[in-house]
Amino acid sequence: MSGDLPDYYFSIRENGAAVFRVDTENRQRRIELDQIALVNVNKGEVKPS
Repeated sequence: MSGDLPDYYFSIRENGAAVFRVDTENRQRRIELDQIALVNVNKGEVKPS
């Protein structure tokens, strides 16, 4: 299943995007998204989480 999914997921926001790492190594076979950064395109900022 993990071969079908990308390593990262981007959630588009008003000024940029939130970046998540896709985790499929869960015992209940659920997909977990761990937020790893926020990107602000208007200011040119990347804030790691």
